[in-house]
Amino acid sequence: MFLTFATVILLSLRQIRRQLVPLRQLSDAAGALSRGDFQSRVEIRTEDEFAHLGRTFNEMAASIQRSFEIITRSNEIGVSLTRQQD
Repeated sequence: MFLTFATVILLSLRQIRRQLVPLRQLSDAAGALSRGDFQSRVEIRTEDEFAHLGRTFNEMAASIQRSFEIITRSNEIGVSLTRQQD
């Protein structure tokens, strides 16, 4: 009975650690995104909800990056137009 209990505990710990890796990757990437690193992406190689969440995060980061680039270009155009005398 002790051997069964120990096996269950070890397998549970292994599964918990396996799930913490994608969470750490997502957390790190979200932190980078919040600091303005819009090229931050995650690569999660599982076939579960974490992989779906990783793909969704990457799509969101790409969308934010595109939006930021559009805003930056629009701002540059606005600055150029205000400099024109004619």
